[in-house]
Amino acid sequence: MDSPAADIEPIYAETPATVEHVEWAFRIFAPEEKVSAAKIAEISSKCPTTESVRHYFLTSQSFRERNANLLEEVFLKTVTHKRERLHETEAKAAALQEQLRSLTHQADSILRNSIRVMEYVAAAKELGRELRCATRSANALIAELEIQKKGLDRLSAFARTSLNVPGTN
Repeated sequence: MDSPAADIEPIYAETPATVEHVEWAFRIFAPEEKVSAAKIAEISSKCPTTESVRHYFLTSQSFRERNANLLEEVFLKTVTHKRERLHETEAKAAALQEQLRSLTHQADSILRNSIRVMEYVAAAKELGRELRCATRSANALIAELEIQKKGLDRLSAFARTSLNVPGTN
């Protein structure tokens, strides 16, 4: 029984493999094979962990030949499961894309409204400046009118006293 995984390094630390592990692996994975103690020792030296022993037997040519139907069924189930997961993922991606479109539309709308608000604020500031200018002009006119009124009041008082208008005293 030759396996491409015989020289595989374990990916993570696991239980160290013993000769007894390899003997039991032959009983489980290749019960019809007659195996020598030398072959068991050779595999035991190539497979330092129980994970590597399991991998050695599951990837061996004889295991694949004896279990072709089982492997095909497992492969088909795996492929079917992966396709289902792919469809689920695609559906989730489509939903996320729709949410992204909706959020982008909302952001664009908010941005347009923000620009309008900034335009309104700028117009309000301009109106405020114009109002302050108009207020200063109106205050200046009022002050001028008050001066003219005082002048008219003095002129009127002078005219009454100079002309001796009855009822003025």
